Amino acid sequence: GVSQVLEASLKRFPAEGSHWLLLGQAQMELGKISESEASFRRAMELGVQTPSLYVGLGNACLRQGKRAEAK
Repeated sequence: GVSQVLEASLKRFPAEGSHWLLLGQAQMELGKISESEASFRRAMELGVQTPSLYVGLGNACLRQGKRAEAK
């Protein structure tokens, strides 16, 4: 699936922030919430600052009950 393709790409290009963002979104859809949070945070560390990143990270935090972090 999509997440396997992205994971393979990230093994070759681990500093590709946009791929971490896409992986986080794919993980969220698969219900892998804690993994998606980690991917979104990695994308942010690599300089991604898009609305979709913040929405995804906020949703990942909310779904884990991390309300303060979600804000």
